[in-house]
Amino acid sequence: MPRRIHTDAVVLQRSELGESDRIVTLLTCDQGILRALAPAARRSKKRFGGCLELFARIEASITDKGAGRLARLEEASLRDSHEAIKSDLLSIAHASCLAELIMASDYEPTTPHPMSFEELYEWWCPYVN
Repeated sequence: MPRRIHTDAVVLQRSELGESDRIVTLLTCDQGILRALAPAARRSKKRFGGCLELFARIEASITDKGAGRLARLEEASLRDSHEAIKSDLLSIAHASCLAELIMASDYEPTTPHPMSFEELYEWWCPYVN
């Protein structure tokens, strides 16, 4: 049974799928790491415009189908774009390294991270502000 999740998240990774879709990896506040399909994300400026940039903090509405299946990002609104990171190569490197470490951490992907989302986000902020 699909369930609808409304949560804060940080975009850790994104990749293109087909002509208009995107797959995003999100570190969510209460669900741990989720991979989600953002349908027509490259075409729709109204639905996802600017929200799916790397390291952005968003408020996401996700439909999770469970059982290891790819979730679906229904909509997102931008909470913090971390524009400062884009002007500093060292900040980009630090934030990218932290994102890789979070994604590679050895815990069950669909459960909350052992550290709280806010603790991880505090670690994140010195590199992206």
